Amino acid sequence: MDAKHWDDVAAEYDDIVFDSLAADLRGHMTALLNRLGSKRKTAGDFGCGVGKYLPALAARFGRVIAMDHSAECLVVAQKSCHRFSNIEYHTRNLGRPRDPLAHVDVALCANVLLAPSLRQRRIMLENIRRSLKPRGRLLLLAPSLESALLTHHRRQEWKRRAPKSANGWMPGSVRFASHSAREIANGHLRLNRVLTKHHLREELESELVSVGFRIENVRKLEYPWSTEFDAPPKWMREPYPWDWLIVGYVSGTRG
Repeated sequence: MDAKHWDDVAAEYDDIVFDSLAADLRGHMTALLNRLGSKRKTAGDFGCGVGKYLPALAARFGRVIAMDHSAECLVVAQKSCHRFSNIEYHTRNLGRPRDPLAHVDVALCANVLLAPSLRQRRIMLENIRRSLKPRGRLLLLAPSLESALLTHHRRQEWKRRAPKSANGWMPGSVRFASHSAREIANGHLRLNRVLTKHHLREELESELVSVGFRIENVRKLEYPWSTEFDAPPKWMREPYPWDWLIVGYVSGTRG
């Protein structure tokens, strides 16, 4: 997704992209930010969008660097976070090779690793790696292909149980009927008509390791079914849909 796409949707961002921090059922992301936060540290939000994570970062870190390739999203972020004096805003393209970004203790990258191109995703991860200080941590949130498949099966179950009451999908949910077998196998699924990468857990770990990260922790950031369906039935509970949340650190220096 290029900068123009996000410039065009910045004003209606809340209607298109759900708030993963607010929707986190177990509070895993908040717990991580509490553990890693310090007024002596700098946090970077790599692909901050309209700034959903910025208040949480600004409250826990001494300095926050907000980066996005959409100037319009950054304008919205600045307006919504005007009360915080420790946030800096920069237009940066995470997908440009060796683009100077920041020097941070904690790098947050929340649902930004979406490009179908493996080469493009590697460039993004390498830029983040180069931006981390020694002993720094990466908090990577990425769409789960396994979760998308589970959501499809839950939809089919709902239609079997109560075909007359099965309601529609929420905006941004994946409809598998509109995808080819090759697209599904590659995790290339359309969100709001835009082809978006969804990751297998092991695939995501492999990509991180290939650019010099080590994996400290992997968990599911689970969301309520209302993020996928309009008025889901009460019986639709665990397992919930999720994104992969990976904590990584740099294992060594690379050029």
